Amino acid sequence: KWPVMNELSNNTVNCMLESDDGYIWIGTRQGLNRFNGSSYKVYYQGYSLSLANDYIAAMCKDTDGRIWLGTSIGISLLRNGVVDPSVDVRYGTVSSIASYDGDRLLVMIRNSLYLMDKKTLAMSLIWQDDSVVIGKVCLTDDGHVWIYDQLAPVIYILDDGFALVDIIELPCRGVNSVIEADGGQCFVSTDNGLYLLDRSGRRLDLSDDLKKITRGENVLFLTQNGSGSRCMGIRGKGIFVFDAYGDDIRS
Repeated sequence: KWPVMNELSNNTVNCMLESDDGYIWIGTRQGLNRFNGSSYKVYYQGYSLSLANDYIAAMCKDTDGRIWLGTSIGISLLRNGVVDPSVDVRYGTVSSIASYDGDRLLVMIRNSLYLMDKKTLAMSLIWQDDSVVIGKVCLTDDGHVWIYDQLAPVIYILDDGFALVDIIELPCRGVNSVIEADGGQCFVSTDNGLYLLDRSGRRLDLSDDLKKITRGENVLFLTQNGSGSRCMGIRGKGIFVFDAYGDDIRS
């Protein structure tokens, strides 16, 4: 358990990841926090080499170990724990960032999906739907992109050429997150339980233990750590860790 009250810059956490040097970086509604295991260091807009904005909506560690930050007005970059002033990309609120390959990032801004060149910072529009407000996205090992809508219980699946191949509607009010399970399948957390889907939209069976824990529950988030384990938070129940197959569940 980590200390939070009176130490974290804001108690609403939007994103979190571990850097290659072992620090935990936590993005909140007001400020970026670095946790070393015992104490926090807070970064605000205007601190030293400043952030684009204090609202940290998304974070992504790229193939070089650098951390890209999505804020309410654009993108900032951390190099070795320092904000790089040469990166100042301002396109609007960035809801999600994902590492696409060694040279590019996937960047989600409202209803549009872009590829951004990490060297030139040039943005290329690759998919757009005016009816969608894009939440987080999941890039699977087979090159497919899973996108969920923040305003409707719908998932869009794009192939490796960014063509729309499927639209999946789920029996819930909203989708909270999507992460890869195994073999192109994805776990989807919703306010009405956890789902396992293949890329054709077919619902697959969860393990008996996962069914028991998540049925009808508000599964607030899913994430994956470096060892391959998955982590989920369930409202009112706590945080659980499980493997790619939904077995070996630990609270």
